[in-house]
Amino acid sequence: MFVHWLDKDKIELRDRVDPISDYLETENSMKSKKYSIIISAGIGFALLIGLTTGIGVYVGNRLAQDRQLAQLPPLDLMAGTAARTKSLSMATGLIDNNVEALFVLDHLTGNLQCWLLNTKTGNVGGIYRASAATDLAVAGKSGTPEYIMTTGNFFFRGGSSGGNKPANSVCYIGDANTGNVVGYSLTYNEQALNRGVAVNGALKLICKGAARTAIVTRDQ
Repeated sequence: MFVHWLDKDKIELRDRVDPISDYLETENSMKSKKYSIIISAGIGFALLIGLTTGIGVYVGNRLAQDRQLAQLPPLDLMAGTAARTKSLSMATGLIDNNVEALFVLDHLTGNLQCWLLNTKTGNVGGIYRASAATDLAVAGKSGTPEYIMTTGNFFFRGGSSGGNKPANSVCYIGDANTGNVVGYSLTYNEQALNRGVAVNGALKLICKGAARTAIVTRDQ
């Protein structure tokens, strides 16, 4: 009888303890879920802050770049133009900031002219000449010369004297038959040009060479 009584008490004690354990486990589980939710919410909030900060930094940098670009001075774009027919070539070249020259090459004679316009009247105020045929040594060569012409900007250092100053461009002429190439420029007097005084001069041969041998020399 005693043993049976102990067993009964153990069963009753176990029945009392199990609900408490279940409660504690349930309480711990709810706390763990609560902490998990809090941690997840914290991580999400941190990611949101980081994303918002990144977008703000990107937008700020773009706005700063746009402001810097808006503050840059405008660029004055200047480009020479050229046109060619079977018997005539023309190209413009920069003389200074206010004047452009027109280079005209006659393919029939090989003569080159450079026209300068008077900035006040718009009339031709100066004409400079050269014989490209002579400098290209096309005389006596077989076949008809095949000329090609272009201009390029070139800012000479020094060279100003007595009101004369060098032009800021070079006119290049080549002959496709011989492969020879020459370059011309000029010095001009801006005051005389603007006074309407007719200025006639010679184009200066500043370089020549043979394109097929890639040897270019400076004309003395």
